[in-house]
Amino acid sequence: MKKNALIICAHDGFTTHYCGVGTVVRKTLDSLKILLMRRSALIDFELHFITPWVDRNSGYFDTKNFKKVKTLANVTGGALHEIRVIKREKNADINTNWGIDQWHRAAQQAADIIKKMDHEKVIFFAHDIFFGLICYLVPRSEGVAGCFIPHSTGILFKENFRLPTEKKIFLGINKNNYKIGYLNEFMKDHLQKDYHIKTKQLVSIKNALLIDESEDKQRKISLQKSGVYKGKKLILSFGRCSAQKGYHILIEAFKKSKLYGENYQLVLLAPTDITEGAYIKKLDSLLEMVPKEKVIWIKKFMPPRPFLVVNNLEAIVFASLFECAPLAPLEALRNAPNAKIIYSDIEPFQEIFLNLAGTHAVVRGSIGNLIKKLDSIPFEKTPQRSIILESYENNFINCISQLSGNI
Repeated sequence: MKKNALIICAHDGFTTHYCGVGTVVRKTLDSLKILLMRRSALIDFELHFITPWVDRNSGYFDTKNFKKVKTLANVTGGALHEIRVIKREKNADINTNWGIDQWHRAAQQAADIIKKMDHEKVIFFAHDIFFGLICYLVPRSEGVAGCFIPHSTGILFKENFRLPTEKKIFLGINKNNYKIGYLNEFMKDHLQKDYHIKTKQLVSIKNALLIDESEDKQRKISLQKSGVYKGKKLILSFGRCSAQKGYHILIEAFKKSKLYGENYQLVLLAPTDITEGAYIKKLDSLLEMVPKEKVIWIKKFMPPRPFLVVNNLEAIVFASLFECAPLAPLEALRNAPNAKIIYSDIEPFQEIFLNLAGTHAVVRGSIGNLIKKLDSIPFEKTPQRSIILESYENNFINCISQLSGNI
C-alpha cells in the first residue's frame, strides 16, 4: 500500500487565471509549497489535483499556474488529473458553458479517480458545488476523509436549480460522515441556519492571506501602460467582472459624483475571461462617452497589489450586491492598510470592515448613497489602522490535521 494521498478538486486556480474559487485554490497551492519547503510531517502525502482540462491556446489558460501544479504533484509522487467536462474539445475552457450536467460529469470522473486510490490515508477537498457531489459519490471507507468547501450556495445566489444538487451533496456528507469547510463566520452561520448543518459537521478553513506573498511583490507592472494616469488621485475597485460585483452601480455613481469633475480617476481592475457578454456590453455602454483619464477598465488579469501600494491611491470601493467569502477586502487591508474604504452593507463585508477606522458602509445597490460617500472622500482624513490578519497556511494546516485525525 502506498503512502498518504491528499487530493484537491477545483474548477479554477490550477491551470487557469484564478478568480473567486481559484483565488482560494492558489493560496492552497502556495501553502502546500511552503509546507514542502519546511519538510513538514503534515505533508507526507502524494499531492493529486483534479480539474477540468483547459485549451492551452485560450486566454483562460495560465502556464505559470499549470507548471506550479505539475511540479508540486511530481515532487510528491502525485499527479495532475485533467478531466473532460464538456464533451466537445472546442470551447472546453469556457467557464460559462458549465452547468448541472458538467458538474455531475466532473464529480463522477473525480470520484472514479479517488475510489481507485490505494493509500493508507486519503483526504480529499472538494471545492464548491462543481465538485461537491464527490461527497455523495465516494462512500466512506477506512482511511478516507473528505471535506466539501462551498464558496457559494443556491440560496445565497437565488439559483434554485442548484438546490437538488446541494441536497445530494449534504445527504452524502451526512451518510459518509464527511466535513464541510467554512470560509468565514458568515458562511458558517448561513450553512447552519439555511441548510441545517450541525456544528460537529463543520471545520474551519477560513479565508486569509499567506504570510509571504513574495510572488506578487516581485511582479513589476507599469501602471501607466495599463492606463492609469500619473498625477491623478485613484479610486480603485477590483475583482472578477460580474454583475454581482456591482461595477455598473459604481460607474454610474462615480459619473454623477463631484469626483468626476475633479482630479480623480476610477480604476476598475476587473478581468473578463469568464464574464457573460451581456454584462461586458452593459459596462461598455456606460463607459462609451467617458474619457479614459476619468475611468479606466482593465479587462485582463493583473494582480491587485501594484495598484494598492501606490501613493496616489485615495480610496477602495467594494460595491458588491452579494458575496459569500470575499478575499479582495483582505488583500486591500494588507497592502493598503490606511486606505479609505467604501463597501456595500452586506454581511461578509461587515464581518471584515465593521468598526474599522476609515471604512464606510453604503446601502447595497444604492447609487445615491454611493454618490454621497464618494463626494465625502476629499474631506476625510487618512485613517490609521493597526491590523492583524490571519495566516491562510496555518488555517489550511489545522484543517488537514483535523481531517487526518478523523480517519
